Formats: sequence, C-alpha cells, structure tokens
Amino acid sequence: MYPMETTNIKQFIVYLMLSDYFSAQVALVTANRVKMPKINQNELSNIFVVLPPIEEQFSISDYLQKKCKLIDQSMEKRQVIIDKLVDYKKILIYEAVTGKREVK
Repeated sequence: MYPMETTNIKQFIVYLMLSDYFSAQVALVTANRVKMPKINQNELSNIFVVLPPIEEQFSISDYLQKKCKLIDQSMEKRQVIIDKLVDYKKILIYEAVTGKREVK
C-alpha cells in the first residue's frame, strides 16, 4: 500500500482500483513480473486513468455503495439460510445414524 493524495472522491478511487479495468492496467505495467503480481510506486505512476468530474465521481461512488450494501445484505440473508440448512443436515444425519429417524 502506498499513501496517495487526491482531490478526487476517495471512495471512487477505491472502486476504480478494485475494477477489472484498473487490474488490466496493472497487468500491462507489471507484465515482466514472474511470480508475485505487485506494483511499485514508479509503475503505479505509469498507469493512466480517465476521471470524471467530481460530481459524477460522487454520484457513481454513492450508487456503488448503495448497490454493494444491498448485495452484502442479500449475502448475509443467504448465509443465514445456508447455516440453518447445514444444521438441519447435521441433525438429520445424527438422527439417521442413531436410529431416531427411520431411513427408507
């Protein structure tokens, strides 16, 4: 991690750096790396990105934050269901093995 100073919306920059586009740019700049993909400050400074106006950056990052929150909530709900099903599976196996449940 390198400290960065910016006049742009920080959350937008984070989303940008997590994007496939940015990853592809890093891959181009670090193509000569053999094993561990990493980027140094000099290579990082060679990556060019187009940044929209501040208002649009804010709008995009706000939109992404809302969508990510919805996705996270949905994943949490699904995980609760998965956990309950795993517990039910364990109980079912236990009951079948101990003879408490008849298996046909």
